[in-house]
Amino acid sequence: MRLLAGAADIVIGVVYLLLGGASLVESAGRQRCAHRGLGLALTALACAGGSRAVLAGVDVLVGRGPSSVPLVSATLLGLLPATVFCWLRYEAYLGGPGDRILHGSPGSVSLLPPGFAFAAGAILVLSWVDRPGGPNPALTIAGVPPALIAAAFVGLGWHLLRAQQVRHGVAGCWSLSGLAVTLLFPTWAVTYASQVMVADTAPVIRLLDWLTVPAAGWLLVECRRLVAVAARSSSRASLVVSPQRAGRPAPWAATGDGRQANGGR
Repeated sequence: MRLLAGAADIVIGVVYLLLGGASLVESAGRQRCAHRGLGLALTALACAGGSRAVLAGVDVLVGRGPSSVPLVSATLLGLLPATVFCWLRYEAYLGGPGDRILHGSPGSVSLLPPGFAFAAGAILVLSWVDRPGGPNPALTIAGVPPALIAAAFVGLGWHLLRAQQVRHGVAGCWSLSGLAVTLLFPTWAVTYASQVMVADTAPVIRLLDWLTVPAAGWLLVECRRLVAVAARSSSRASLVVSPQRAGRPAPWAATGDGRQANGGR
């Protein structure tokens, strides 16, 4: 279990670091970047969270960090959406389409919310049952940052879900990239929520947790602003994306007029 827990943390940490690098290149490396703040916020969040995950994995592998079934399950839950979104961003960066369009309402999409709710509930219940300290664990200040980050990630997931619903209502299809990034933050929230009861993390990991809090808040503000703009936009056709379009930009790399940034990537 310790080997699996450490490896899962390191793998997802590397994925987050790669995602942070992609968002940094796309947001800071373009002259016409209408929503640079969103990309830089994601860069800060992904780098802080990715570094935290890698260090936590190393800590687990050397026998110091906590490892349990709920912690491993929470990490594995978030691995798929994070990997898919990171892969699509690098595909777009290399000249590929950067997305896949799911037409209509596939049954797999309708099963995502209840499936995630069931998995997240089971993981959080197991985290509560297996928490260190027995029936009355000593909650310390170390549990404050993970709780704040989890709350911010729930808010991010909610706003991105709204954006996906608006997009589907207009275009009649789903974006694989949008679904991946929408699921990324709720699954990441489960990971941090499962850490609330863990009080024996290393000092450097606690420091990274505190640094992640403002990054998560910054991204939440940027995401909320862009989704609000999309909801008020009168140019509904700007939400429609052709499946043949190559190199689809990320929302932070939109063109100067800002019409492509709908917050629902």
